[in-house]
Amino acid sequence: MSPASGHAAATAHVEETEHPLAGLAWLPDKKTLTITDVSKLKRLRRKQLSASTSHALYPDKCYVSMVIDRLMPREDGVFEANQLGIAAHAVLEHLFSLPGPERTKARASAIAREYRENPEFAEKMLGHGLGPLVHALNEADTAKWLHEVDIRTHGLWEIEDPTQVTVFRNEMGFGADNEFNVNIGRVPFVGYIDRVDKIVDPVTGEITGYKVIDYKMGKYKEPDPKYPNNPDEYGDQIKVYVAAMFGVTGFWPESGSLVFAKQHRERVIETTQEAVAGAVERFEAAYDRMHAMADANEYPTKPGPLCSWCVLVNNCPAAVNPRNGQSYEDLSNTAKIPFDQLTPAEQAEGKNWPAWKKAKGIRKVAFDEDGNPLPLKALPKGAVSIPVVQFAAPSDNEEANRRRITNGALPQPAPSAHRGTGTTSNPTEGNPMTISAQAPAAPALKEGVSVHDATTDGVLNPRSYAARAVLDITKLAVKKLSEAGQPVNGGTVNGLAFTFAHIVQNVEFALTGAFDWQSGTNYLVRTALANSIDTLNSEGSSPWGKGASEWDTWVESVRKRTTAQVGVAVKLFGAGTDIPDTPWAALLPAA
Repeated sequence: MSPASGHAAATAHVEETEHPLAGLAWLPDKKTLTITDVSKLKRLRRKQLSASTSHALYPDKCYVSMVIDRLMPREDGVFEANQLGIAAHAVLEHLFSLPGPERTKARASAIAREYRENPEFAEKMLGHGLGPLVHALNEADTAKWLHEVDIRTHGLWEIEDPTQVTVFRNEMGFGADNEFNVNIGRVPFVGYIDRVDKIVDPVTGEITGYKVIDYKMGKYKEPDPKYPNNPDEYGDQIKVYVAAMFGVTGFWPESGSLVFAKQHRERVIETTQEAVAGAVERFEAAYDRMHAMADANEYPTKPGPLCSWCVLVNNCPAAVNPRNGQSYEDLSNTAKIPFDQLTPAEQAEGKNWPAWKKAKGIRKVAFDEDGNPLPLKALPKGAVSIPVVQFAAPSDNEEANRRRITNGALPQPAPSAHRGTGTTSNPTEGNPMTISAQAPAAPALKEGVSVHDATTDGVLNPRSYAARAVLDITKLAVKKLSEAGQPVNGGTVNGLAFTFAHIVQNVEFALTGAFDWQSGTNYLVRTALANSIDTLNSEGSSPWGKGASEWDTWVESVRKRTTAQVGVAVKLFGAGTDIPDTPWAALLPAA
């Protein structure tokens, strides 16, 4: 998670001119929600999906709860659990950007204090919502806040020695405006890997693998054996990160861990290809489910023991109390109280409730340290009016609307302000066919001013080094196909060009930790790549006409030889004028 651009930014107060939940309606079954305000529906459909958002789309979840969570603004204070988690994440992000010897508990505490004292630094790391709130704390609250952040970070030293960690990437960002773009299966991925470490052999010092790490600032959590069919959300998060890491680097992380710093515990996650494949399938299914619900504009409830933890509990006709199977009493003046904060009598009573173990707590009147009632968490009954309508509202997807109308699932709606006036005539029945003029396709190239600008208005600049680089790769693919007597067509050229690009990406990333068609490193790697292919071919190593395993072996051979060539070049430069007198001795026949 990147605090400034991720969760923290989302916590800034949003001024609403109407209730955030205006524009919702129940279908006649009163168990399914539809969105009558298309602008709100668009907020529920994501072009890119994060691991955490995908969990809200798992089949065991209430999708109405997900809708409410997306639409309700956050106005959390600095002592709310999620805000303290953001601050602790930011401390660790900054800490692991420092040299190993500087990663001490004292330095972690100093970073947190700097958030309080330096408003610019706080806003950069915590976001424009949380940063100013931290800076405005009084002396007593500052001491309390620093203590809360410390207990969420200092436990890390009970799990590992941060001074000995070799960091590969810190806050590795994907999608949106981040450095990397990758699809997980079919799905564009957005998110941050908190940390990726290099696994280093303590004897040889060689890198033997990579480890993906995600910080968790709450309670230790693992799958409940009583619910074996429920997905392991935290475990799936690590597995999706493994897939993302592999997708952009070609390196498969050998291990993954959830670090519960506050609890002084680490949970190791299986990262085999089989385990990751299962998580990728669930990630794809969540993405499909998100779009299917938005296309239908129908979001079903899933009543259960978690209803009492939802802000809509007082206004949801489907909410059920697990104690008696009836609708809840008004929970307006109550807060969520976790199990371990209940009195012994309440704990004993709760254990006899149906599905208690999944609920993990109850709502009750709660007070702060001064005896003042805590802020309301559940919307009071009647605070939001959600009407009942006969049919699901139109989707934000016009094609989905046409499918529903055609299939008879939805009658042709009367014109309204938000639907517009649609045509009901069929152009194939007695009317001449109308062909609409289409706008020209977006240009594939757009001339820029400088070779240093890869794009112009988001389109490839043909003057750029990047344009020359991708054309070099394509030319090399055509040349090698022709030399091998293979068909030269769109499919084969694409396949081989992307194979070469895959190798270049892997080698460049291993050398610099980044990949950029514009870079000088990219040019060196491409040059070495062409030579690697030529020399392997001259040695009789060719994958043409062979199976997948032979291709895998050949690609790996090209990658290693390309890496080795650039490595020797770097070594030559590093030697400066200190060239051995008789370096050819290494070339003499063995005695």
